[in-house]
Amino acid sequence: MSKRKIMGYYHKDNVLLDGLIYCLFLGGMVLCFLLPRLLFKMEPTDFSCTRSIEGVECMLIRKSQFLKPTEIKIHNPVVVDINNCHREDIFGKHYYDPHCYGSSSAEIRSKGVSYKIKIYGGSDSHKVNSIAREINEFLLSSNASSFHKRF
Repeated sequence: MSKRKIMGYYHKDNVLLDGLIYCLFLGGMVLCFLLPRLLFKMEPTDFSCTRSIEGVECMLIRKSQFLKPTEIKIHNPVVVDINNCHREDIFGKHYYDPHCYGSSSAEIRSKGVSYKIKIYGGSDSHKVNSIAREINEFLLSSNASSFHKRF
C-alpha cells in the first residue's frame, strides 16, 4: 500500500479495493445475522389430541421453512400450565426471570413424566392464555373425541 501526501492529506492508491473488501465484509456480517432467521423461520404449529379407550394422546407438530417437521407425541396429558417466568428462590421469594424478557409460554404436563413440553410461547400473554384455556377445556371438561388447534 502506498500513500502519498498531497497538500497535507494522505492519498491512498487502492481505495476501490479497500471499499470492495469493506462491502464484502459488511455483506457477510448481515448474511450471518439474517440467514439463521430465514432458514429456521417457524411456520404454524399444529396441536391435535384424540381421546380413545386407552386415554388421551396429543401430537405437537412444529414446522420450519427448510427443515423436516418435528413431531412430539404426548401420552396421557394432564393439564397445560402458563409459565410467566415467575421464579421462587430457596427462601420463598418470588421474582421474574430476567432471561425471559417479558414473554410467557404454555407448557403441557403428562402423567409419569417429570418435565413439561413447551407448546406455545410469546410476548402476547392474552394469546398464550387463550391457547392454554382451549386445550385445558378439552383435556379437563370436554367429552369430544378429538381436538385440533393451529397457532
